[in-house]
Amino acid sequence: QTSRKVQRTLSRIFRSSVKFVKNIRRGVYFALLFYSAEGIVLSTVDDQLPIVEVDDGYPSSLMADFQWLLKVGCTWEDIQLLQKESSKASSSSSAHLRHKLMAAVDAMQSAVGLKDLGQLHYEPIRDTQNSVVIVTVSCVTECHSCPSVSLRWAKIGKLTKKQLANSEESSVGMKQVVAAIPQLIAFNQNRQCNLSRGLYLGYLKLEASVDLLQVVVPLDMPSVLPHVKLRDNPNVSKSVFFAVTIVVVTQSIATCSLLVYCHSRNKNWFLSLWY
Repeated sequence: QTSRKVQRTLSRIFRSSVKFVKNIRRGVYFALLFYSAEGIVLSTVDDQLPIVEVDDGYPSSLMADFQWLLKVGCTWEDIQLLQKESSKASSSSSAHLRHKLMAAVDAMQSAVGLKDLGQLHYEPIRDTQNSVVIVTVSCVTECHSCPSVSLRWAKIGKLTKKQLANSEESSVGMKQVVAAIPQLIAFNQNRQCNLSRGLYLGYLKLEASVDLLQVVVPLDMPSVLPHVKLRDNPNVSKSVFFAVTIVVVTQSIATCSLLVYCHSRNKNWFLSLWY
């Protein structure tokens, strides 16, 4: 048992070698938000979120690389393999930034002793000083002992008070990150909400650009299309389908076609309007 404690202590010391930033200046950063239902978050000993620097510049390919990172976030455990493969890629500015993003993710994984860093927030946090903070969010069921001597669990209010007390020393970017914690947690919780059993009418509106495809979603349920519930019975008959089609066309709700979508887990049916 003593040897295990020694191993844990040594492991925490080595993990503490990861350098967390105390202030955010111009550049790209990667932040981690681990929170619990009790309003506790994983913070540094300076009462700030764990944040590592990715790049001190503002690359023109940033948003394209962020969209790429969103896909990488679905398989955090393969980050080291992706790093090896990226080293064989071309030396373009895009490949260079992606390699730095993966290095930041790898450093954060080493610092917290976990591969799964949670879900990346759908958009970075920006400030007026050209700093961009990419945040990954995860809810933890139990607040175990911290994996590093430079990390600890703290109340969200403590981080806020620290920023208010050091308002002159704290950067605009750091203030925005701390101020955004409640919104980040709320979004993470809302995206996990499921629809109850029933028949729904959904609305699908797409916005496309050269390197981006976006859909409109409700703020309180971002994992589902905008919708209204028609009834508790999820069964869709041919007559119901054509009745909805006629209403949509005659009311000129949208130039659309109707798609039927089944959510198998809760046995929900979606009649989606394609705009």
